[in-house]
Parts: sequence; C-alpha cells; structure tokens
Amino acid sequence: MKKKMEPSDLLVDFVAEYEQKHDGSREMIGLQPKPDAVGNWTEGFGHAMIDEYGDFRTVRDYPTLESILPFSQVHTDEEAWALLKWDLRNKAAGANMRLRVELPQNKFDAILSHSFNCGYSQKLYHLVNTKAPDRLIKEWFTKHYVTANGIKLQGLVLRRHDEWEIFSQGEYKRDYKISA
Repeated sequence: MKKKMEPSDLLVDFVAEYEQKHDGSREMIGLQPKPDAVGNWTEGFGHAMIDEYGDFRTVRDYPTLESILPFSQVHTDEEAWALLKWDLRNKAAGANMRLRVELPQNKFDAILSHSFNCGYSQKLYHLVNTKAPDRLIKEWFTKHYVTANGIKLQGLVLRRHDEWEIFSQGEYKRDYKISA
C-alpha cells in the first residue's frame, strides 16, 4: 500500500516565497486580499478566495479592495501561514489520491506546488504514474501553465522551471537556474 505523503517544510517555504504576501500597501502590508494574474482574489500566500458555491471571487464581481475585504480570513501573519499549510495539506490529500506510485519527497513536493498553483493536471499525474522518461516530464513541467489570459508571464515560467528543479534534483532554492 502506498504511503500518504505530506508537504515538506521546504515546500511550505518555497510556495510562501512565490506567493509573497507583500502587495505594495503601506497600511496592511501583505495581509489584505489581492487579485492574481487572471483576476481571482487571493489572500495570504495565494489562498484563493471562493464563495459559498465554490466559485472564485473575482475582480469582475468584487472590483475594489473594500468590496472583497468583508470576505477575508487573513488578518495576522500567523493566520496567513496557517492557511498556507492548510491549503497544502488539502492539495496533498488530492495528490495522494491521484498518485499510484511511490515518490521521494522532492518529486511529491514539486507536483504539489504545481497542483497548488494550477490545480490538478491529469497529464502531469499520468506522466508520473506511468513513469514517463524525465525528458517528457521536464518538457511538460517547463512548457505548460506559463500563461495567464494568453500572456506568457515570466513569474510562471520561472516557477515551472523551479518546480522542475525540485522534481529532478531536489533543489528548492530559487536561483532561477534552468537545468539542461
């Protein structure tokens, strides 16, 4: 029986660095909600704000910070960290259900980071579960989910490459080195 895996502390720190709380405000640095690249409101370390039906709260529906603030759950740094850890444990449960193979912690963490940022990708799980060659997994990691609204974003390109570095080498440090 395959063991259930949990996110590592290294992954928590990696995701927190990418999903930085600082959003430019001088009044409540980083703790208030902010929109992501496609207009979904997030708070803390990239926690998606959803409504009672499970739909994203969007800038279209809540065009101002004042209109989204009543729905915010994050008011302290401790709450931001607790919500990130909860989100990652929640994603880990879904990843564990989708994975049919044993993985070392770094490979699990890379998949979990991707699932946290993009959702569960059937193709990624298929490649991993069928033990596809590394070159195919690298191509998938580094070429997909790098756009928002059709625009290639450097932050997403770097994150996908960093996730590949975690997957292939166990390298969690963000130095933007792109391996061959």
